[in-house]
Amino acid sequence: MENGLKKRKISKEIVSIWFKTVLNPIVNGLELANDLLKSNKYSWGNFSHELAINVLHGYVDYQYMPNFEQLSSTEFIELLNLTESFNLQRTKLMDSCYKLYSNLLSNSTFNNLINDLIEEAVSFSVISKDAASFLKRPPTIKYAAEYLVNNQKKLEDDHLLSPIWNKNQEKIFEVLKLPELNTDYLELIQELNDFKKVTFDTLRRIKEVRNELSLNYGVPIAV
Repeated sequence: MENGLKKRKISKEIVSIWFKTVLNPIVNGLELANDLLKSNKYSWGNFSHELAINVLHGYVDYQYMPNFEQLSSTEFIELLNLTESFNLQRTKLMDSCYKLYSNLLSNSTFNNLINDLIEEAVSFSVISKDAASFLKRPPTIKYAAEYLVNNQKKLEDDHLLSPIWNKNQEKIFEVLKLPELNTDYLELIQELNDFKKVTFDTLRRIKEVRNELSLNYGVPIAV
């Protein structure tokens, strides 16, 4: 034998560990991601520039990555390609989110609209002058741009911006139709739809292989 190692068969114990530490966590993570994406919830953050949805191998605890590597080099070689395509499409969606976000921040129409709505809310006593002063600080525009990028139609009632955002959401979202923003917005929608498909297809394929392994080795998927 090469390197003096004796070739061994894959045991039920090994397959069981693959399920517990690799495949089941990935399936659980992808099922959650799939549910979020069905509702167009991906939660891109303006500070982290990340999505709430993890990279595929991120659903596996770091200490179990050797199991991921073992599985993807033996019984499930396709897992590497699935991981690469999923992570790539995730990156494309993040990049499109950041592109639209950056252009929103520099767009005078968007900035003026938010400031005008704040002034209007004060004039109608919807918010106080102190609240308006707070909302006129730079972070407000950043958050407003983030909410647009995330297609967040409604804010929680306890959010300081909610009286303005929830009442004027249609007017605010109209800015995405501006020529200088619409192309970026449509690109984001396309990347989102592509990511939805990749997520669904990846989940389906991993569940298929998990089932095949379970039947071939006589190991239950979950115990």
